[in-house]
Amino acid sequence: MSIAEESAVRSRTPVPDDWPDLFSSPAFVVPEAGRWTAVATKFSLVGVGDTPGEAWQQMDELGRDYFEACRDEGLSWSEVLRPMPIAARAKLWTWRVLLAVVFVPLAPLLLLPALRERARRHRRFERDFVAAQLNGQHAHC
Repeated sequence: MSIAEESAVRSRTPVPDDWPDLFSSPAFVVPEAGRWTAVATKFSLVGVGDTPGEAWQQMDELGRDYFEACRDEGLSWSEVLRPMPIAARAKLWTWRVLLAVVFVPLAPLLLLPALRERARRHRRFERDFVAAQLNGQHAHC
């Protein structure tokens, strides 16, 4: 069942004829001011949360409320569409490309200090364990 049909069942208002059975929108989840923002660009829907999942869930809930209100008002599909300005969409696409091209390949390098520290702690634990075994003591984990 599509979102439009699901909301129509809840309120008993028929879905306008020109609405598609299924629809989607390019969507982005980006960090912003210490929180996460989810954006559906075709409808200008925005959700904010402490995690990407929370932001996405809020955007989804707002979308369902928005589509129900549009259906209840009898808006045509062209009236439902509220695309974000081109400049805002370009900024989101640029962020996505930078993430894919720059961050993903560099992620191992960014994690390298943490991996080195973990290896150092592991070697220290092994050294202490072996020393305790040689001295006839029980090693504490």
